[in-house]
Amino acid sequence: MDKKKAEAEKSSQSKEFNRLQQKLTEIETFRIQVDKEFEILNGKTEAKLEKTDSEVKAPTVETVIKEKSSSLEERHQSEITHLLRTAGYSEIQPPYMMKSYETELPHVGWKAHIGATQETAVSVLKKVIPVFNELMVPNKVDWTLAVFGKTNKFITIYPPKDEGIWQSLIQALEGEVGHQMVHVEGELPVGKMGRVGMRHGQLTALTRETLDKNDIKYENLSLKSIQLTDKNQYDITIKNGVMMIENGGAFFGEHTEFKQRFPGMVYNGKVYLDPRQQPNPYNEPLPKGVIIPS
Repeated sequence: MDKKKAEAEKSSQSKEFNRLQQKLTEIETFRIQVDKEFEILNGKTEAKLEKTDSEVKAPTVETVIKEKSSSLEERHQSEITHLLRTAGYSEIQPPYMMKSYETELPHVGWKAHIGATQETAVSVLKKVIPVFNELMVPNKVDWTLAVFGKTNKFITIYPPKDEGIWQSLIQALEGEVGHQMVHVEGELPVGKMGRVGMRHGQLTALTRETLDKNDIKYENLSLKSIQLTDKNQYDITIKNGVMMIENGGAFFGEHTEFKQRFPGMVYNGKVYLDPRQQPNPYNEPLPKGVIIPS
């Protein structure tokens, strides 16, 4: 009885070993195919000298999986960026690509977000780009793998020239996006089905130019920090009224309540901070016609 059981276990192990070997062969074949495709795309069509048997080392499972993951990521990025360039998008700052439709963004306002998974990213883009083109809605795409399934910021949608079309825009996007939004802090689900997220806050960086344009009084403390000098021109949540440059020339301030640094913005004639964990920190009304799902 024990001998039969041992033989059965041995047979089972042999089958599993053969299955894994077959899988490994398939993965290696796929990796070679992907490598060849990228060489063709990059114009590297020169023939490579074949390695002798002594030079060729059998790949480990870990190596194959790592190489496959890297190849899939490159292939994914290449497919998305090619689609975006073909649709008229431009690279603004890695990893972002944007199509502005020659619209000048307001400094503060509502923006919307759409999420996706790595598997659905391309199909989502193919569905929503025609909507953006028809309504001429500026938008930005983040093609990195980090956004998929974890945030709702695969596509950031900025205010259209005619902000009265937000309602029809949300409705059109909901009809094309076949999944619910990723529920994260700082995002407000909108529309009948909650497939699009929105938040109100800073849209463009707070810079010295923005402060000067809005007649905000300040003194330079250094090349990267300023002191807001008129207490009537900044919110009390900005610790000591000091702003510091952090990202790309944008001013941030330390929030006295949250004990964190947030980007600054000029809102209703004063400098405020924009706490990103809140979708609507200053209770701005939603765009006309936009609803919250019941």
